[in-house]
Amino acid sequence: SRTARMQAGLSGIMSEEFRAMVADRTRSALELRARAGQATGGKAYENVEIVREAFRRFADGESLKAIVSDLNRRGIPSPGATWKQRASPRGKWLVSALHSMLQNERYIGRLIWNRSEWRKDPDTGKRRRIERPESEWIVRSCEPMVDQSGWARAQARFTSRPGRGGGRRGTARRRWKAR
Repeated sequence: SRTARMQAGLSGIMSEEFRAMVADRTRSALELRARAGQATGGKAYENVEIVREAFRRFADGESLKAIVSDLNRRGIPSPGATWKQRASPRGKWLVSALHSMLQNERYIGRLIWNRSEWRKDPDTGKRRRIERPESEWIVRSCEPMVDQSGWARAQARFTSRPGRGGGRRGTARRRWKAR
């Protein structure tokens, strides 16, 4: 009936407004926590020796895959091993997790909140990460796990590696572009 269609439309509008209100309140509360120096989510891997070992090994030229394989072979629990998750492999290191850890400034004692936001493209439906200006970041310090020289060596290794993934894919891409 006409009334049901109108009621469904209004219900949809009200639901969307409620979702936006909850998002605004959540963001506001997180901003207050960040400004007060309180936790805003996310945790660092707590095994300092493993963190330092991973940074050192990567900076010395070892591949992410080799480090992950060795950590898994030795039975070292991954950062998410204690999380209640359904996805497998539970407790195993993944290359993506190690990659994220090696680029996380938290390990040199720098916590950043409000660094980026995710926006959805209305045409494609895909979400994109948009970096915010540095003036909007809320930065605070914490206890560093890795010294500045170890951090710098690891980051230099990331910037010196050509292309994403390297190997044959990069070569094929370069050959295709040359044609």
